[in-house]
Amino acid sequence: MEATVDESYVQYLDAIVRKIYFVSTKLSERYPSIQTVAPELEKLRTRVNFHLISFSFFKSLIKNLKLFFLTRLVNEFVNFY
Repeated sequence: MEATVDESYVQYLDAIVRKIYFVSTKLSERYPSIQTVAPELEKLRTRVNFHLISFSFFKSLIKNLKLFFLTRLVNEFVNFY
């Protein structure tokens, strides 16, 4: 199943990262059982960060490609006339 990645998805992932960080740092003192799931939370946080970075990179890449081709198209049009 293909999912659309947009700004709301990125905000959701960012919220997950912040919550994982909070649980890992603030609540681990109060609840020792969090230490047992800490490695899995860290893996999840790493995967989410990877998705955030990938989304930002590809969004920037697409924006730059659009600008490049639009500029090239305009230049070809101007040179033609």
